Amino acid sequence: MCNPPITKRSNAHENAPSKNTTTDRNCRPICWMPHRATFGFFANFLCIYLDIVASNYALKRWQLLSLEQKASLPDVIHDNFAFYENHILKELPMGIMYFMVVLGILVPYDLFGVSPQANVSYRRGECSVRFFETRCLLELMRACTVFATTMSDPHGLHCTEIEAYEMDDIWNTWTFARCGDNIYSGHACHLLSLALCIQTYFLPMRCRRESYTYRICTATMWISVVGLCFYIIISRMHYTVDVLICCYLVPSLWYAWVQVAGPDVAGREIGVRQQNSKAKAK
Repeated sequence: MCNPPITKRSNAHENAPSKNTTTDRNCRPICWMPHRATFGFFANFLCIYLDIVASNYALKRWQLLSLEQKASLPDVIHDNFAFYENHILKELPMGIMYFMVVLGILVPYDLFGVSPQANVSYRRGECSVRFFETRCLLELMRACTVFATTMSDPHGLHCTEIEAYEMDDIWNTWTFARCGDNIYSGHACHLLSLALCIQTYFLPMRCRRESYTYRICTATMWISVVGLCFYIIISRMHYTVDVLICCYLVPSLWYAWVQVAGPDVAGREIGVRQQNSKAKAK
């Protein structure tokens, strides 16, 4: 079992956790996951701040580069599409997906602990923990790469306004005004994290996996994600390789979390099956 921490109770409703229990299967209090989600929430802000510090440090290095070094690198998509800048098309869908995750999953199920469906077993705080902990690691990886390497900005010599930006102190400046801080796309990273939250938690709560509604919503969402990733490239926010690296890192961390950072979540159903098999053997 690699991914879904959402399990149906149709065949083994007697194995579902009781609503009156005060501990989980690992003898931890039921409030443990929400507390872990709270810690991940604040840790995520710290990791974002470190990313900002690294980005501002990259801007310092960028200002010292020669004009030849500041020229944008060749890119197969950039070379075949004209420059096009529109932040509304890029930011609005991500904002909508963010509110879907917050209002559709985190608030009703993780914060208030309302049961999504009668036939679904959901662990309170699970989606929040998974989202924030994977985001923390992704932000740390991005901060390290940005701090260590300054790439030519996709805008090239068009990046004059950002280059003229003056910082007061890189340790307390909350701004993303900088050049040459790529390596992998933060826009695509956040977009894919939100899409995986919706795919793993939101859609299974709203409709059955076998239904046409589930398949249509899944196909529509991922087609939109691919389109937005393509737009991030042609708008010269990132190079093609930045987005491709993101498409590998984000799903890898999302699914690896179940086995590494949340084994008690993934092992809940497996543990029940093992207990049942041992009981039958006796």
